[in-house]
Amino acid sequence: MQIRELMTADPVSTTPESELADSLRVLHERRFRSLPVVGADGAVLGLLTEARAAAAHQGKVAEAMSPDVVTARPDEMVVDVLNRGQWAMQEAVLVVADGRLVGIVTESDACRHAANVLSDDLSVEDHANTSMVCIEGSRPAQEALERLRRSFVHDLVVLDDRVLHGILSVRDLVAARADEDESLTCRQLVREGTHPTVQWDTPLRKAAALMVEHDVACVPVVSDDGQQRVEAVVSRGDVIRALLISGEVGEGDKSIEDVLL
Repeated sequence: MQIRELMTADPVSTTPESELADSLRVLHERRFRSLPVVGADGAVLGLLTEARAAAAHQGKVAEAMSPDVVTARPDEMVVDVLNRGQWAMQEAVLVVADGRLVGIVTESDACRHAANVLSDDLSVEDHANTSMVCIEGSRPAQEALERLRRSFVHDLVVLDDRVLHGILSVRDLVAARADEDESLTCRQLVREGTHPTVQWDTPLRKAAALMVEHDVACVPVVSDDGQQRVEAVVSRGDVIRALLISGEVGEGDKSIEDVLL
């Protein structure tokens, strides 16, 4: 399978001269986690991630973008491109042809593909991570924002005594202006019961489908005793690693809706 079959063609982009505030607004309104940065000739110059944009707040895109980008050709094989993007810790792979940006492959695109092709024999138990980035609901939202800015994760698990309270993303915290309100707590920003969860025996492809359906970067693994105690988390990165290890990167025959049934 070639990358042209997985990529989003003609992606929304920004320029180095653009105001950071404007690009951050696009990221939030379009629910993107990154924007390619291109020159006047369409050449790729960098990548602006949501975390970098939120950390910088003001100025030009050039001041916050990362010039180190992972690129691919449209005719490259998906397995080769996913390997390249995963280990480089990038949020997206930019697809370039004739020196110009023609597409983008994000972790969400890869998760959608994984939900389509992974075997039902692969479970969350085999690939979940017990090393979680989390925070207590009583902690200041400002602390949550700083923790996300310093880490490679997109979403923060909010707990109350190890019991799941919800998930906060950079997008949630910036939209609530968490950096301007010292009294705001994580608990106040989380909507209880709205985030998907899985258990240890859940098929990994279903976890991937839930991430796509709910537009989240991770799904908590909770206890099966009805207490919603968080025991681990499975992320989009975990799903991509499983996809690469399994070798099941070809065509699939199930839609997201089929997997969630």
